[in-house]
Amino acid sequence: MEIPLTSPLDDGPTTTRLRRGASYVLAGGQLLLANPGLAIWALVPALIQLVLLVVASWWALMWLPTWVASLWAPTTYPLLHVYNGLVYTAALAALFALSVAIYLASGLIGAPFYDRLSADVELIVSGQEDEQTTWGEVLANIGVSMAHSGLALVLWVVCQLLFTLFNAVPVLGGFIELGSGITVSSLFLARELMDGSLSRRRMTFRQKIRTMLAQPALIGGFGAASGAVLWIPVLNTITMPTCVIGATLLVCDLEREGLIPAAAGADPRDR
Repeated sequence: MEIPLTSPLDDGPTTTRLRRGASYVLAGGQLLLANPGLAIWALVPALIQLVLLVVASWWALMWLPTWVASLWAPTTYPLLHVYNGLVYTAALAALFALSVAIYLASGLIGAPFYDRLSADVELIVSGQEDEQTTWGEVLANIGVSMAHSGLALVLWVVCQLLFTLFNAVPVLGGFIELGSGITVSSLFLARELMDGSLSRRRMTFRQKIRTMLAQPALIGGFGAASGAVLWIPVLNTITMPTCVIGATLLVCDLEREGLIPAAAGADPRDR
């Protein structure tokens, strides 16, 4: 199934390209509804995340009343309150760390399913027959994506640290820092969602960054819209597949128009 473009992706003013990029999130949801066969790859990671969330919430709610009661229990030893406060602060920090670990674990568990979802979407868009990609190839692509995600995280942190320098600018510095942070975060989120499709094209990390920077309004618009729907707890387990599909559609359209290095003829030395 070919999805026709009404105009070139890099055509029009910045606002038009921002809206066009954001529309890929909706397009992802529409494609998912139109192809029920894709649901299995979307539902399994969502169910895994929901189960992990329920287990973590149940554990926290079960122990929270005990912690609070013991923290504020009457005592003739004032220092005991200080001790309990330190202990339960450490416990809350551990709970937060556990929540982050569960989120990362659910992401790792869901990665093969989202990669397969993205690959199936490409088959639908191209109209080609399934090439019977093995799970070994899928895991290899995921390994590359994880390595590139680590590099992207480091680069994102460096950018955010540099943006703090804007605070030296009187009055407007904080607004400039906030705007720059949101812009860069949108671009990096979009890159992360597009990474599965880009990794299947054997693109290097530098090529992926060049793709992102070549179309900042289009890709940033998609990243901003994705961030908005993924920011909502619990609901993001449902919107994540639509964002993955939207990212795949965006990569396919960029490739069709020769706007990514792999399609435009990248220099093989660009490693």
